[in-house]
Amino acid sequence: MKREIVLVVAVAAALTSGCGAGGGDQAKTSPAVDGGAPTSSDAGSKGPIDAAIGEASSSDDAAIDGATPPQDGGDVEGGDRSTDAGVATGIHISGHSLQRDGKPWMPKGLSMIGALTAGSAITAYSHWGAPELMAAKSFGADAMRLQVSQPVLDPQSTSYSASYLAQVEAMVSLAESYGFAVILSMQDQSLAGGNADPLPTASTQRAWAALAPAFATDGEVIDELYNEPQNTADAAGWAEWQNGGTGTVGHQQLLDGVRMLGAKNVVLADGAQHAEVLTGVPALNDSLANFGYAAHPYFLDAIDTDPSAWDTRFGDLASSFVVVVTEWDEYSTSSSCEADAPTLAPMFVTYVAQHDIGIFGWAFDLPGTLVQDWNWTPTTYTNFTCGTAGGGAGALLHSAYTMP
Repeated sequence: MKREIVLVVAVAAALTSGCGAGGGDQAKTSPAVDGGAPTSSDAGSKGPIDAAIGEASSSDDAAIDGATPPQDGGDVEGGDRSTDAGVATGIHISGHSLQRDGKPWMPKGLSMIGALTAGSAITAYSHWGAPELMAAKSFGADAMRLQVSQPVLDPQSTSYSASYLAQVEAMVSLAESYGFAVILSMQDQSLAGGNADPLPTASTQRAWAALAPAFATDGEVIDELYNEPQNTADAAGWAEWQNGGTGTVGHQQLLDGVRMLGAKNVVLADGAQHAEVLTGVPALNDSLANFGYAAHPYFLDAIDTDPSAWDTRFGDLASSFVVVVTEWDEYSTSSSCEADAPTLAPMFVTYVAQHDIGIFGWAFDLPGTLVQDWNWTPTTYTNFTCGTAGGGAGALLHSAYTMP
């Protein structure tokens, strides 16, 4: 696949406005892949990225409430593929409906860490291949979310690897060959070897300048602009989320940038507070009307465990825009483990289905979360106890994905 690297870097430079770096991490705990005590998924060790890869593989300011969606209700194709009869193929948005091959589609997805480049992601990548993809098919999934490493894509980063883009392309190609749609989610947290900046930066723009053209006309790929922004869900926080600020880049700039680079894909933007909240999110303007929102409604806070709050936090938005839960699980070794998960989790899965919201379970390649082991045995809520390994939403999602 030919890529005009000089051109896209020049475009990214034109879009950049002197952005710096911030800090911060989401407190989400993951079990150690090879056993032992749980370790923070945002505290993985950072090493030379080329060596790690080698080891592993050989503008609206109005809030949504009352705002007019930028979509015009027309059927806009994401990608350049179509059938002889003129029916759109691939993934696109029509009104507030996510569609695949011209039919309404709620993704049954699996989030993966194996495309990241530090800590437990290295072990995850070593298991990438046909057996894992076959297990994912048997799980009932039709989509995968690959989190990709921002600093490793950024030519100005000390972690940059010239070979990394080809690795991501090969992973996408293999996933698509098994029939999976793919979300590419830009990540700056420590499993990516990044700083966990609270909002996108100029580095995010440069990373998309490398990534977006490679998949610009691939109708089976969705672009997720930035994993888990940390802004507050108030007027000031949403203003910076949308338009950027000192040292940060707005999501409107990122969206405009990938469109300038030729990307026709569906694009998703994560909400506030680590993607927990979409209440009051600004309506972004998309030249292709092929844009939606992503939520990660983990049970982190007391309000997240209150089903009556799910409407305002993310569910109501699905009546006007495409909303996808691009990451979710509730497992027993999480630092925010909810003792009532065996009751709440089935209610949550039913809720998102009733609201036509697709879901991606986290993570199919991290034993102790969605799966128990490297046989990809689903975790269950049988005898669930916080702090005891093995409990999680795997069997619940497997059942939902394979239900007729």
